[in-house]
Amino acid sequence: MNISFDTKSIIINGERKYLVSGEFHYFRVPRSDWERRMKLFIEAGGNCIATYVPWLVHEPEEGNILFDDCDERAITEYLALAEKLGLMVILRPGPYQYSELRCDGLPSWMHKNHPETLARRIDGSVVDEITVSYLHPEFLRLAEIYYKAFVEVVRPFLDKNVAMIQLDNELGGVHLWRGSLDYNAESMGFGDENGRYSRYLKNKYGNIEGLNKAYGTELSSFADVIPSRLSLVGLCDARFRRDYYLFYWAGVAEYGSILKKMLRKYGVNNMVCHNAAGKSMIADFEQFVESLGDDCLLGYDNYYNLDYGWAQNNPTPQYYASTLFANDVIRDLGQPPVVMEMPGGSPSDLPPILENDLYACYMSNMAAGMKGVNYYIYTGGPNPDGTGSTVDIYDYNAFVSADGTVKDTYNALKKFSTFATADKEFLTSDRCASVSVGFEWDMLRSDEFAGNPEISRTKGFMHDLYRNISYSLIASKFSGEFVNLAKKLDTSRPLIIKGCECMSETAQKNVIEFVENGGGLLVVGVLPHLDFDFNECTCLRDFIGENVTPCSPLSVVTKVDGNNIYRMNICVSADISDSARAFAFTEDNVVCGFEKNIGKGKVVFFGANWLTSTEAQIRMLEGLLEKIYASPVAFSSNRAISVSVFTNGNNVSAFVLNLFTGKMDTEVTVYDPKDPAKIIFKEKMTLDPMHVEYIKIK
Repeated sequence: MNISFDTKSIIINGERKYLVSGEFHYFRVPRSDWERRMKLFIEAGGNCIATYVPWLVHEPEEGNILFDDCDERAITEYLALAEKLGLMVILRPGPYQYSELRCDGLPSWMHKNHPETLARRIDGSVVDEITVSYLHPEFLRLAEIYYKAFVEVVRPFLDKNVAMIQLDNELGGVHLWRGSLDYNAESMGFGDENGRYSRYLKNKYGNIEGLNKAYGTELSSFADVIPSRLSLVGLCDARFRRDYYLFYWAGVAEYGSILKKMLRKYGVNNMVCHNAAGKSMIADFEQFVESLGDDCLLGYDNYYNLDYGWAQNNPTPQYYASTLFANDVIRDLGQPPVVMEMPGGSPSDLPPILENDLYACYMSNMAAGMKGVNYYIYTGGPNPDGTGSTVDIYDYNAFVSADGTVKDTYNALKKFSTFATADKEFLTSDRCASVSVGFEWDMLRSDEFAGNPEISRTKGFMHDLYRNISYSLIASKFSGEFVNLAKKLDTSRPLIIKGCECMSETAQKNVIEFVENGGGLLVVGVLPHLDFDFNECTCLRDFIGENVTPCSPLSVVTKVDGNNIYRMNICVSADISDSARAFAFTEDNVVCGFEKNIGKGKVVFFGANWLTSTEAQIRMLEGLLEKIYASPVAFSSNRAISVSVFTNGNNVSAFVLNLFTGKMDTEVTVYDPKDPAKIIFKEKMTLDPMHVEYIKIK
C-alpha cells in the first residue's frame, strides 16, 4: 500500500481519497463481534480502522511480551479480518496510548522498576509517579524492545492493509497537563558541556559570552546553565523561558525521530503519523514536522465536549472559527487537514452526545477544509482486567455500544462519512479567502513564555486574534486564511496583522516587502518593537513612519469613519504626519486610526481591540478591509450564520452554518471566486437548529 499526501488531501495508491477511519480496539471489542462491527463501519462509509497496541496489555510483566495468546491480545486475527473486509488499519503502538488506560498505557512495572525514567520538575521533584521522560536512555531501551516485538507480529500486514503507524500519542500532553515541562537531568544533560541542553544553547548563542549577554549572567560555561539555579528577571527571564520551551519541543521532535528510526531499523517503511492534542498545540509541532520529514502525517484532535467543564457542550461558532485556524496552520506545515481524533462519543455520560450535534460538528469541520477523519471511538467494550483507569466497560457513548447495540448517533456517522467519500471534487478544492491573516509560530505559543510586563500584549495573542479578527471575519462578507509571516506574502489579497510587541525581523521585512510591492496592510492593535529574542527590532514601525504610542487599554466610544462604534478598547494613540489621514478618533478626539499610501501599497492602522459582539463592529472591519481593496467571498444577511466557499478552479460549492439551537432565516450571496464583482448564487434560506447546509453551486 502506497500512501502519501500533499496540502490538499491524502493520496492512496495514486488516488486522492477521503480517509474515514474509526477507533476499534481489538483488546476491548469482543472478538466474536469483530466482523459484524467492521461491516457496520463499512456500511457507514468507513475505509479504515485504528487501534492502540497497548504496552501494558502486551507486556504485563517486564520481559514477558505476549501477542496472540488470548482474545485481548489477538492482533494477528484482527489485522487479517480487516484485510479480508478491505479495511485499512492505523496502528498506534505508543509507547504512550492514554485512552483512559492505567499509567496512560505504559506497563506499571516501568515506574516501579525504573524510577530514574520519571519526568522531573525544575526543582528536581517528580512530575508524578507515572509520567516518564521521553528521552531517558533506559526508557528508550525498553521501548525499543517492545517496538521490535510489535513489528515482528504485524510484519505480514505492513505491505497489505497497514496504512500508517502512529508514533506515541498526543506528545507533550503528559507533561504540560501535569503542570511542568520535563527537566529530567539525565535526559536533558544538565551540567554536561556535551549534554542536550548545552548543545542546544551553544548552537543558538555560539559562546557563553553570547548567552551571558542575553540572560544577564556571568556563567563560565554552558554546563553551568542549570535551570534550577538560574534567577533571572524581566526580558532575561523571558529569553530563558522561550529557550527552554523550544528546547523541550526540540526534544519531543528528537523523540519522534528516534521512534521512527526504530521502526525503520526493523524494516517498517510505512508512513508514520502523530496527533497534536488539540488545536492550540499544533504550533508546538513545527520542529517535529521538520525533523520527521514528508512521510509523517501530523493530524490533531478536535473535540467540542468531553464533560460539563468545557466552554461549550455542542459545536459553536467559536469551535468553527478555531477549526478554520487549525486547518490553515496545518497546511502551512505542508500537511492536509486531518482530524486524528474526532468525537464519536464521550467518556462522560453528561452532557449527552447527540446525533444532531455530532453531525453539525462533522460538517463544520468539513466547512473548515477537513480532508480526513478518525472517529474516537467507533465502538468499545470491556477493558482487560486491571487496565482501565476510569471504567470497567469502555463504552464511550460510541456509535456502537460496548454490548454491540447500534445507537442513534450511528446515523450521523453514516450520513457524514457517505457524504465525505462521495464528493471527489472536494478533495481537490481549497477554501476561498479574500484576505490573509498573519501569524508566526512564536506568536501562537507566546503564552508559554511571554508573561513579563514588557511584552504583556504578546501574551494572549491567540485570545485577542480570535475575539478581534476571527469571530468578526466569520460574520463578514470577507473570508480569511491564516498565513505565515515568515514566508513570502502574496500581494494579490490584503493582509491583516494582529499587532503585538514582538515580531521577528524576517516577518517584519516580509511585511515591508509586501507593502512595497503593492499589498494592502491592516494592522490592528500595536506595532512591534522587539523580535522574538526580545531584542529591539523596529523596522516595520520605522517603515510606516508615524508616531504611535501604546497606552493602557481604555474602553471608549470610538468614531470610525464618522460612525460611533461601541465596546472598543483603545490601546494606541497616534501623532500622524501630513502624509497620513486619520479616520478613527476617541471621544477626546485623539487619533487612534490612520491610513497611508506607501510606495505601491497602502497601510491602514487601527490601534484598538474589541470583543466581537455587534453588527456595527463587523461593518467597521469590512470598511477597514475595503480601504485596502478586499474582495467579498460570500455574504449572509443574518450575521450569525457563516458561509464557507470552496473551489478547485472549475467547481464551486458552499457550506452555510447555523451553529445555534434555534431555526434562523438568512439570504446568502456567493461571489464568483474568479470575478468577485459577479454574483453566482443568491438565495433566501431557512436553516434548522445546529445545521450545516451544503450547496453545489457550479
